[in-house]
Amino acid sequence: MRIEEFTAKDGGRVAWMLGRFELFGSLTPEQLLKLAPFVSFRTYEAGEVVIEKDDAGDAFFGELALLLSQPRSASVVCREASELFVLMSGDFARLLEGEPEVGALVKQIAKARFEDRA
Repeated sequence: MRIEEFTAKDGGRVAWMLGRFELFGSLTPEQLLKLAPFVSFRTYEAGEVVIEKDDAGDAFFGELALLLSQPRSASVVCREASELFVLMSGDFARLLEGEPEVGALVKQIAKARFEDRA
């Protein structure tokens, strides 16, 4: 796995990509730009494990694990070389504390998704 940090010039591209996730799709462009600096980029090879079932939800590969602090419900292994965005739970928590309106909206969306799965 290779980890790459984004620079300020990447913010617009990262914000646009984050806006494509259902969890972040209702955020404004300004809110997405505030989220972008907290994201890193990871490259995985085919066959590499991304997450293991029952691991802590410490990164955004599944928003329910991240938001609800629950263990992972499944393992994820790359079938082919993949490039993934990563948002660590500590960074996400700091963002939500500093941007309460973003936190409220994201939690509302996540709650609705959780209830749909129940």
